[in-house]
Amino acid sequence: MPDVPMRIVFGHPEMWDKVHHQYHDFFTVLPKLQDALNGLVNAAYDPITRPQRAILGLASLSMISMVELVTLVGNGLAQGGMKILRSMLEYGINAEYLRRNPEEVDAFIEWYWIGHYKELNYMRDHMPAAYARLAPKDIAESEKEYNRVKPRFEYETRAGKRKFRNRWCRPDLPERAKRTDFTVYYDRTYSLTSDLLHGSVAGMVLHYEPKEDPDRLAVPPSLKWSKEALFGGHAMALRMADTFSKAFGVESNPPYAELEGDYKTVWAKKEIA
Repeated sequence: MPDVPMRIVFGHPEMWDKVHHQYHDFFTVLPKLQDALNGLVNAAYDPITRPQRAILGLASLSMISMVELVTLVGNGLAQGGMKILRSMLEYGINAEYLRRNPEEVDAFIEWYWIGHYKELNYMRDHMPAAYARLAPKDIAESEKEYNRVKPRFEYETRAGKRKFRNRWCRPDLPERAKRTDFTVYYDRTYSLTSDLLHGSVAGMVLHYEPKEDPDRLAVPPSLKWSKEALFGGHAMALRMADTFSKAFGVESNPPYAELEGDYKTVWAKKEIA
């Protein structure tokens, strides 16, 4: 008897129709939003400024994340989608912050060298074999660039000492959210999604179903948190389309007003936690 090839399935196909049925209106308008973002990101822009290039990268990350979020929700893994929503929130805040403050783009980009230098130091201290395989010229370049950009991220304390800040810009994320009109999204989702991401007790509670087992977290798949993940992802993708259009001086297709109308229609009658 010939061997029958094993069919491998990733996820929970039994959830696909359930999720689609539950959020039919969302999945009806989603292709329009995807087409609009794809059209914006993939269009030719010449010349392209440094701030625009950063926003282009953040918009691309947001598009990829939206696909990841929908894939997880569609397989009954919305808690994972909520973790991705946290990233989409930060992409959106940073993109709009850079649009409004283009003079900050050099700090945003050059923060890369701070992280790169730290990674090399970690390899040197904890992965000596891998570190030894690095080209000396690459190590030297990293050190040179780190020393070049380091003063940008230092500030003087009241005691007159030089101190290194722990982020690429002075305003922290909640302050950037305030300055970019993202506060309502930040307040609604950041703490919640951070709890899920970091595995705090509060995050564990979001997985908990006492009727199933009082001692263990509920095992997916389920529809739990799917509404919040899809709603939040939709909002962040829509805001990114708006930021991108304003940064590049172009209109999306379909136009933003139509995309916003779809968003309001889909979620107007759904109570969002």
